[in-house]
Amino acid sequence: MSVIQQKNNSPKQGLKGYQRVRQAVEEYIRTHNLQSGDRIPTEAELCRKLGWSRPTITRALNEMAEEGVLERIQGSGTFLTQPASTSGYCIIISTPWTEEPGGYTGSLFAGIRQEAAKQALNIKYHLSPTVVSPDEARQQGADGVLVVSPWLGAIDSIMKLMDAGIPVVGMPLHTSAEHLPMVCTYNYGGIYSAVDYLYGMGHKRIAYVLDYMATSDVCERILGFQNAMSANGLQVDRSHLLAGETTISQEYFEYWFENLAVLPTAILSSIRLVVPLLRLMAKRNLRMPEDISLIVTDDPKLDDGLGSSFTCVHQPVFALGQRGMEKLIDIICGRDSGKQEVITARLIKRDSVVPPSA
Repeated sequence: MSVIQQKNNSPKQGLKGYQRVRQAVEEYIRTHNLQSGDRIPTEAELCRKLGWSRPTITRALNEMAEEGVLERIQGSGTFLTQPASTSGYCIIISTPWTEEPGGYTGSLFAGIRQEAAKQALNIKYHLSPTVVSPDEARQQGADGVLVVSPWLGAIDSIMKLMDAGIPVVGMPLHTSAEHLPMVCTYNYGGIYSAVDYLYGMGHKRIAYVLDYMATSDVCERILGFQNAMSANGLQVDRSHLLAGETTISQEYFEYWFENLAVLPTAILSSIRLVVPLLRLMAKRNLRMPEDISLIVTDDPKLDDGLGSSFTCVHQPVFALGQRGMEKLIDIICGRDSGKQEVITARLIKRDSVVPPSA
């Protein structure tokens, strides 16, 4: 995981550079449960992660060393001499994910970390495909568990933690059982609005390409797609649906596209499949959006500069992470009854959708 929050996410924009660097280092110490003697990132790593100059990084670390918080050993690194103060709450973050800087998981964990730093929490990570068990949580002295997993199977584990009396919040999971403590995005409504928009632009042959069907987000999107098509009087062409349990191989993707009897005029696509899709269109001399319009799920940040041109179903991922951690603390403190919360996903209209050509 990326361990340092980017400087433009700092909650105190008025602070001087070295003060904000110090704030980020203190956050790292808290959220990663560092103990005396643990090593923190090097100055070069901090420069790369935070974007500040080497002198600014050096000043912040030297100041902390002068106060006895850090010990700087020439040739060895910088080490913690005393842990940063915490609120006393020990929170386990149980997740199968590794963080993708700048992507969905990067934004999600940045939101989680910011709220954890704000609350001065003692964070422990359980990085595993399986959710931490009640016994493991008790052994680690956890006051609560934040389950960060997209897989539907995690819901059973969340219920086991609840039955054991351990405060828990699941995210970005969505379930029809609204009494379960979840924080999620309204993916159903996001895709529904995307289909409505395409239909309003004149599209009737709409394809949907998606992967990771075992996640709650994708299940909600499939239901939203089917219902929106039906509500607009459109039949779902089965040949225009391509789905994968996890990822879709380039070979399978190409086979599907090349063998379509009738091309769609618009495609809804997972952000992970955008680049393969554009390659297939180029191979057939098809233009986007003149020949095929495109809407992607999640707000793309592609290195080739194309990201800003895509119409997308945007999830407020950073806010999602913040609210998940905040809700867990509210449950621990008795301020929240633990019911599911749903955050709106909104359609952002850009240049990748035009009316279908004749």
